[in-house]
Amino acid sequence: MVRDEPSRRSVITVVATLAGGVAVVGLMALLATRTHPGAPARFDALVATLVVGAPFALLWILAAAGYGTAIVRPSAPGAARAEAGLVVGVGIAVLLTVDAALGALGVLHLGGGIGGWIVIAGGLGLLGRVVWHARRSELGGAPMDAIVWLAAPAVATLLVAACVAPGWLWATEFGGYDALSYHLGLPAEWVASGRLRPLEHNVYSALPNYVEGAYLHIDLLVGDAVRAAASCQLLHAMFTLLGAWIVGRAAARLAMADDPGARSTVAAIATALVLVTPWVVVVGSLAYDEAAVNLLLATALLALVDPDIGPRRAAALAGVAAGAACGAKLTSVGFVVAPLVACLVITRPARRWAPDLAMMMLGAAVV
Repeated sequence: MVRDEPSRRSVITVVATLAGGVAVVGLMALLATRTHPGAPARFDALVATLVVGAPFALLWILAAAGYGTAIVRPSAPGAARAEAGLVVGVGIAVLLTVDAALGALGVLHLGGGIGGWIVIAGGLGLLGRVVWHARRSELGGAPMDAIVWLAAPAVATLLVAACVAPGWLWATEFGGYDALSYHLGLPAEWVASGRLRPLEHNVYSALPNYVEGAYLHIDLLVGDAVRAAASCQLLHAMFTLLGAWIVGRAAARLAMADDPGARSTVAAIATALVLVTPWVVVVGSLAYDEAAVNLLLATALLALVDPDIGPRRAAALAGVAAGAACGAKLTSVGFVVAPLVACLVITRPARRWAPDLAMMMLGAAVV
């Protein structure tokens, strides 16, 4: 009976994943018929939006994961498998920083956007190399408990809303006013101006704008800022989903349980709780930057609680994520940095506070 338990759990996981996927698709089909007349009112229109818009966002995420492998894998001691959540989260922090820097230099614009494609190709090459040479056990972690699929309605709502043209969702966000005037508006102007730069008529353009730099990157990949709006919203929705997943990974690391099944359940509950939070669905479906901040905070916390990484390296990786979070939204100085310092002080002995805080600041300074 004991030997059969892992195999039984695997079967349950596969069945639950298939059922959860079907539930998400079915709910998306239903929700597609309940949208505004100016939005995809049929499932085929929703699918068309996903088919056209999602690949660009997915390429960005995969490229980020590739850059993450270059940073995180060398930090894993010996033959230890690099934490998948750290690879993705740190990679996103790195690519956000790269986009902001290269966007400001005009490199992303080179050749009518070829510079942006070269950045994507570099990340995909790094990811492909790791996947090609890695053993199966190095590519992921324990499967998540089926309870995570209780969040299927929230995931379906998030994805359908992200496929709706900005301008009327949501009432609490004034129809996506900030997305149109700032988060999507600035990248469109930067495409025309040739680089990411402050604009005289928009004070927000003087902020670091790391996420808006990613939207600029997407605009250049698509070739048209208007058509790229759905891709940008889907990228932010992916930040939302991945951020919830990384929260689950961190929760599993913190779980006071030796049983992998119990840790999987903890991860699933934590992930689902994030996804079913109404604020997360509303904000995550718009081309904002909050989901990136949440993801980067979760990444930094995961680094600090990952026992497979040395304390200094963990602090440095947490600093990289925190620095990118501040670049995404300056209020992260309070919402991200302060909790991280508290976590470090609580989880580390007093003799490690000074060196680890120094490493965290060094990591943040890099980005």
